[in-house]
Amino acid sequence: MLGKNLVRAVLAGAAVLGFTAVLVFDDILPAAADPVPDPITVHVENDQVAKHDFGAPGLDVGDVDVFSDKLSQDGRQVGHDGGVCWFTNIAGPDSPITHCVLTIQFEEGQIFAQGLGIHTTAPFDMTITGGTGRYAGLRGEITVSGVATPDEKYEIRFAKK
Repeated sequence: MLGKNLVRAVLAGAAVLGFTAVLVFDDILPAAADPVPDPITVHVENDQVAKHDFGAPGLDVGDVDVFSDKLSQDGRQVGHDGGVCWFTNIAGPDSPITHCVLTIQFEEGQIFAQGLGIHTTAPFDMTITGGTGRYAGLRGEITVSGVATPDEKYEIRFAKK
C-alpha cells in the first residue's frame, strides 16, 4: 500500500513541476511562441535625398546616396525609413552596383536590412538582418521596386531566425 501511495505522490509532484516549468519558460521565452508577422507592403514616398560625389567628378566608386522616406498604406502614413547606398562598382556590365543599408521604423519597432545590387528601378531584394520590438529575432527579405519613382514600394516578408 505504501508503494502505491509513494508512486502516486511522485507522479503528482512531477506533474506539478512540469506544469510550473511550462508556465515559467513560456514567460521567459515568448519569442519562440510568437507567430511570424504577416507580409507588409508599403508605398514609399521620397522625403529627403542627398547625393555625395567623392573622388573624381561624376559617378565614381565611393559615391554615396543618403535618403529618408515616408511609408504609407492606403494613403495613411504608417512609418518612415532612412538609409545609405555606397557605389561599389561603376565599370562592370551590370553596373552601377551599390551596397545599401536600410532601417524602417514602424510603430511596433524597427526593421534592419542590407543588400548588394544593381542601382536601378527594377525590383531587387534586401536581406532583413534584424529588428526591434515586434520584429526582434526575425529575418526575411524586402523586395524594393520602382526606386525614386511614384510607384516605389517595399514588400516585406518575414521568417524566424
